Amino acid sequence: MKLIKCRAFTLLELTIAMLIAAICVGIAFYVLTTFFNLFSTQQKNKNEDYSFNKFLNRLRIETYKADQLLFADDKLEIHEEVYLTEYHFLDSAIIRVQNSIPTDTLFGKSTIVKSEFKENTALPLLQTLEFALQRNQESFPIILKKQYSAEQLMNIQKQNENGQY
Repeated sequence: MKLIKCRAFTLLELTIAMLIAAICVGIAFYVLTTFFNLFSTQQKNKNEDYSFNKFLNRLRIETYKADQLLFADDKLEIHEEVYLTEYHFLDSAIIRVQNSIPTDTLFGKSTIVKSEFKENTALPLLQTLEFALQRNQESFPIILKKQYSAEQLMNIQKQNENGQY
């Protein structure tokens, strides 16, 4: 009788192949996890920067379009024809409130540096507001300026006399 010899891998060869495959899978998992964490961190930083810039841009636009700005007790009131927007400067955040509804919050320590008011007006109209915002160990100086036209000042005076403010 003829003996048939089968060619196959030995148990040692299979074990070594599985060990090499497991090492390759481990390295691939480590690399993918590292890239995912790096991507997540970058995306989080980009989202925070976008929110920060969007908040400040909205504040500047509302300041520019405002009919009048009032500032007292760490609260900035932006009056427009149809709505009132308030910015509350707290120790750890700035909260935007529009028509009595909190809409946005910017986290960071804010420090009011200087506020200048328009002279010779019945209301304390804010002309310049300077504050510093500390966020992620960085300080951002922010300056808001409002130039009132003669027409705006006359309208404010009329509304104040009529008791609308």
